[in-house]
Formats: sequence, C-alpha cells, structure tokens
Amino acid sequence: MENQVGGKLPVPTSELRVSVTTYAGQPVYELSGHGLRLYIAENGTHYLLGIIDPAKFGTVTFSDWNSVPPISPPPASEVINLG
Repeated sequence: MENQVGGKLPVPTSELRVSVTTYAGQPVYELSGHGLRLYIAENGTHYLLGIIDPAKFGTVTFSDWNSVPPISPPPASEVINLG
C-alpha cells in the first residue's frame, strides 16, 4: 500500500505549528502553516471553530455547535389529513 500511495502524497514544505490561544473568547488549539490557521476547541469535544486562509477564502467562523434549531409544525396548507 505504501508503494501505491506514498509517491502520490504531497511533501510538506514547512512544519505544522500547534499552539494554545483563544478564538471568539474560548480556549482553542491553533494549527497553522502555509498561511492557513485552524482553530479547534481545547476543552470538552474538540470541534472546529474557525478557519483563516487569506489567500483563498478569508475567514470562516462556525457557531452554534451542538445546538438544535427550534422544531415547529408545518403550515396548515402542508398538512395532509387522512382521516
């Protein structure tokens, strides 16, 4: 498997750096390299909070993790009464 995959993977040109900082007021791990920065929650469940890549798409911030949108019934015009 190594022979099939090994030659096709890109070779990293710099090291990935990991540090602890804050993002949106919450403690995070910051992974950075090649101008790209990823912010992952430090405590509890480690989920992605943000990505900063000025060269490609700027900043993407994820919010409302693990929250369920309010459930509401459909409009009366969309309810089927079979009885």
